[in-house]
Amino acid sequence: MLSRMEQKNLVRRKGNAEDARFKWIIMTAYSRKMIPDLKKAEEQLECTVLDGFSKKDKDVLLSCIAKMEHNLLKSNK
Repeated sequence: MLSRMEQKNLVRRKGNAEDARFKWIIMTAYSRKMIPDLKKAEEQLECTVLDGFSKKDKDVLLSCIAKMEHNLLKSNK
């Protein structure tokens, strides 16, 4: 996946002088320019997905998702 992202000029890898096993994954200027459009698309998708949900429904949904995330993280220890 990272190789494809590099080929599309979205990220680049940068080595670590202290530990050659470690690589930084850095967004390129090209990919940083995409952020505003991606945020707008995310907001539009969220509006579409949550259309008709009350604030209470949204709060319950987010709480359930947070609990699922917690369970997944707990199980990966």
